[in-house]
Amino acid sequence: ALVLHYRTAPDLKDVAERAMAEATTGRHDLAVMNGDNIVEVHPAGMDKGKALAAMMKDPPFAGRIPVYVGDDTTDEFALRHVRDAGGVSIKVGDKHSVAEFRLADVAAVHRWLAASA
Repeated sequence: ALVLHYRTAPDLKDVAERAMAEATTGRHDLAVMNGDNIVEVHPAGMDKGKALAAMMKDPPFAGRIPVYVGDDTTDEFALRHVRDAGGVSIKVGDKHSVAEFRLADVAAVHRWLAASA
């Protein structure tokens, strides 16, 4: 996937979306997805949930419990897969999510990781 972030320049949203749309014109093998201050291009028919599901079939991940922390719309596919697979799905921030758990912000993620280590 290729992700174009415009978080530090939100006024460039239209430019970013237009650039990615133009870059993928005529490419039916690619899909454009808009997220929170990002525009992502990935293979058509693929998303982070499908990629994670495939990855979990192979060593060293096979048979393990998935843990996924995400803060963007594009993470929702993976958060749903992890939740449905009995793993730990964590949404960062206050936007709607399918995740089972929630952390307020990146600092909270850092604290949770440090406490878990």
